[in-house]
Amino acid sequence: MSSSDTTVTVTFSADEYATVAEQAAQCGVPLDTYVREAAAERAEDGKSKDALRQEIAARRGQSVEEFLTPGFLIDTDDIVDAELDRRLHNARSTEKSDR
Repeated sequence: MSSSDTTVTVTFSADEYATVAEQAAQCGVPLDTYVREAAAERAEDGKSKDALRQEIAARRGQSVEEFLTPGFLIDTDDIVDAELDRRLHNARSTEKSDR
């Protein structure tokens, strides 16, 4: 099944809807397009973050579970977030220069 065959219904609170609609308007895209693209981007970021956790854990000779164990490593999320931000920034910069 292709993504064009799938329909997802989303319920927003009035405040959430207003915020999302305002952001979509600022970006100049239809609301459904904005929501779809934002959800896809968040999912891709999540996949990237999961892969990065696995990579960092492997470099340290740990399982992902050990890497994520509270107290086992201080500031795990900060390390992953900083590295992910750096990689995403570099990837997006590369994409823009390719256009």
